[in-house]
Amino acid sequence: MRGANLEYENVWRAVREYVEGERNYRNPKLTAAMVAEAVGVSRTSLTKVLKEVRQVTFLQYLDNVRIRRAHHALTMCKGVPDMEHIAFLCGFGSVRTFKEKYNKTYGI
Repeated sequence: MRGANLEYENVWRAVREYVEGERNYRNPKLTAAMVAEAVGVSRTSLTKVLKEVRQVTFLQYLDNVRIRRAHHALTMCKGVPDMEHIAFLCGFGSVRTFKEKYNKTYGI
């Protein structure tokens, strides 16, 4: 089982590098299939790794990344933030979706 855990950790690192390090989370059309292809695993394997290593689905992981990045941008913003700009900069397809997910996470 140790070998499987190491393999999962390697895939997880590759996923994080692709999604977060290369800032592909900014793509509102990013899919699990796109990420899986980029890191060289099947979509099913990617889903399994996320469940095993992070206990999340791909969409939960992606939303978490986007919300964290948006929160950081909002806390660094001086003055009144441009919510639309931040939403699209962080990969949300709409301001409404961003606001709903942000409110759900931070309660504001």
